[in-house]
Amino acid sequence: MAAKLKVFCPTLLAAVLAATANAAGPSEVEQLLTRAEQSLAQARQAGNAWTSTDKLLAEARDALAAGDIGRAEELASRALLTADEARQQPQREAEAWQARVPSL
Repeated sequence: MAAKLKVFCPTLLAAVLAATANAAGPSEVEQLLTRAEQSLAQARQAGNAWTSTDKLLAEARDALAAGDIGRAEELASRALLTADEARQQPQREAEAWQARVPSL
């Protein structure tokens, strides 16, 4: 049993250290939120904001306030992704519609 414990503890420690090395801190999450809000503002200006982004931002802020940094980072990253996609959608659609129209 002691031999198993000696092998298990360093492995567990390595796993924990690897997970925490990649974890964002509150300031990194705040930066993600700021970037998402800026991208969302650009999407709104283009008239193409997605409602899901507002919900993700609110949930990320709540998670950050509750101290759940991992969840806050996940939600902030998703908010940034949806805001960027909403911002880019009008340009993609302006180019893509022609491929959907049959030529005569």
